[in-house]
Amino acid sequence: MTDVDISIVTPVFNTGLIFKETITSLLEQAEWKGKELPSFEWVVVDDHSTDEDTMRILADMTNLNVAVTLVSNIYSKGVAGARNTGIEVAKGRWIAFLDSDDLWSNDALSRKWDYIKNNPVSAWISSSFDVIDGESCLIESELSISSPLFYKEVSNNYEQGKASVLARPVRILSRNCFIATSSVLVTKDLLDRVGCFNESLECAEDYELWFRLALITDHHYLAFNSSKYRVRRGSLTHCGRSSSYCEDDMLLGLLDKSEFHGVKNLLYSRLYTVMLDECYFYEKNDEVKKYLFCSLKFVRLFFLRIKPWLLVVSALLKCGMSIKRIF
Repeated sequence: MTDVDISIVTPVFNTGLIFKETITSLLEQAEWKGKELPSFEWVVVDDHSTDEDTMRILADMTNLNVAVTLVSNIYSKGVAGARNTGIEVAKGRWIAFLDSDDLWSNDALSRKWDYIKNNPVSAWISSSFDVIDGESCLIESELSISSPLFYKEVSNNYEQGKASVLARPVRILSRNCFIATSSVLVTKDLLDRVGCFNESLECAEDYELWFRLALITDHHYLAFNSSKYRVRRGSLTHCGRSSSYCEDDMLLGLLDKSEFHGVKNLLYSRLYTVMLDECYFYEKNDEVKKYLFCSLKFVRLFFLRIKPWLLVVSALLKCGMSIKRIF
């Protein structure tokens, strides 16, 4: 039996000096209202970084006054693969995630651990979060604004500071992904049961895992902002791509799984929204070829719907205009 309550898994790839802020936020974890901190280890996975600042920070991590396990991938496996490497070597009964450019509030661990001890049936929890930019300036913190559809589901408990227990929340997830990875704690036993992150996905690997968890277990959502999710230009999720990038492939992968056939209407509804968002993104940014490709894919998936066909016509007209400009 392990003596470690929580293993904190952090994938690192060329994060640079921002990683220092993440380290500080973990080192500043403190008791909340006299509630004890859990015992924890920090599993840091270097996904074959080449940036000098990142490598220097990683080399100094053994001098921190917390238990650190530093693992180095011999080649870059991507964020899903790096997290899976960390989960594999983790010794804790619970797994927490802290991405290398995100931050934790100083009561993140203590408050969540207090909830877990008082709610022993919980196996998968998260909380609300702030959104910050590359300079750590606040962009958004109000759940009612950042996730209005989800807020309607939890508003009564949320406004009273109470946790919400969401029963197998596939339906809620199909409306929007309300979970920030750096706010999640999940038991290692549960991950062993459903599997870890899907390494074939370039993005949306966390969203995909949440769907697999939601199919078999309840989710406990805590009503306090425990983390700061950073949106920065250099990150994979926000480097000139739409917010739903890769979600279509993720959803199609789930639809291929027999266990999801009972909720396929929910997944198809989300897929329709994702394809629509992707098409509009490429149209807005005047990426004509991608717009055409995306609209054609939309038609293949929803052949009998009118909107995809209208978008194909729009994309073809844009292609014609582009050719005229060339000549």
